[in-house]
Amino acid sequence: MEPVRIDCNLALDGQISSSAVFSKCLPLVAVMVLNYNGQRHLFECFSSLRNQTFANYEVYLIDNCSSDNSIEYTKQYFPWVKVISFKENFGFAKGYNKALAEINSELAVFLNNDTKVDKDWLYELVKGISIDSSVAIAGSTICLYDHPDFLQSAGGKISFIGTGIELHFLEKISKSIARNKYVGYVSGGSMIVKRDIFMRIGGFDEDYFAYDEDSDLCLRAWLMGFKVLYVPQSIVYHKIGSSFNKFRIKMEFLSEKNRLQSMAKNFQNNILLKGLLLSILYSTLKSFRFIYSREPALVLATFHAYYWVFKNLPKIMKKRVNIQAKRTLNDGALIKEGIIAPLQDTISALYNYRKWKNVDDLP
Repeated sequence: MEPVRIDCNLALDGQISSSAVFSKCLPLVAVMVLNYNGQRHLFECFSSLRNQTFANYEVYLIDNCSSDNSIEYTKQYFPWVKVISFKENFGFAKGYNKALAEINSELAVFLNNDTKVDKDWLYELVKGISIDSSVAIAGSTICLYDHPDFLQSAGGKISFIGTGIELHFLEKISKSIARNKYVGYVSGGSMIVKRDIFMRIGGFDEDYFAYDEDSDLCLRAWLMGFKVLYVPQSIVYHKIGSSFNKFRIKMEFLSEKNRLQSMAKNFQNNILLKGLLLSILYSTLKSFRFIYSREPALVLATFHAYYWVFKNLPKIMKKRVNIQAKRTLNDGALIKEGIIAPLQDTISALYNYRKWKNVDDLP
């Protein structure tokens, strides 16, 4: 009997609607859930992953030396989940890099453990990254877990100060954004990559540990001529801020040092100079706000970040030389295409920094 031949182009064009059929067109997908003492989140996350309409995938728990029995819990209640465990906490960037080195799947998905995914989440994500060979990275719509009609992430642009600017952040979901589009970056909370291109780009920068490693990865992909796609029909619900207050000082340090690294490595000289001047103003004003709110530890975290970057500047400059040598697009072209946000958009985003404080005020 002749084997059934699947026309993958028909599946990609939507003429074949079955996700099971579509799955046969593609290699095995590795869904990787990074975890550090997140046992309380695993039941809901893994349960939603079990009920995917896409068929050809495996789920991995990537454990960063948890002490809350996350591994034992997973093996007992979700024996179909494969476990990769480390003897120390490598953070987001190095944790995923090391785990992916042990997995041979051509497509890999990075997913936060404090999430619940829609049944078509993976199907839409794989379909999106498979449409165009130049797409290296694709990401999901991330909604607020407690306010599922509101957006946390619908893709974003890269700001002049090296951090990401979320599009439609804390806005209500609308049909106007329900289409695939190229964006500056997508959230690492739900991101699919083509493994070979991920490796060519250099993977996540392990000096980041956590925060802004996703926008840095995506910008490096654009610089090398690849594309980043936002896939609105791939939907995730995220428990935003579940660890924000507990680790706020560390988050402030990591966020500051990482965005400064992204600027120094990735931008050409004219954008870098403007970004540095804006960064100094941004950090100064933010420090005054921390002083006014009687949070001196956050001021120290900001200064610590600048000191870390200064101390590690030779290493960062070596990365810059390597990245700039591989560049195929200039910053002007990326601004024109909406990948890097114009200066006025960066300033506007910084002005709206306080929106993070208003998540609990949503209806």
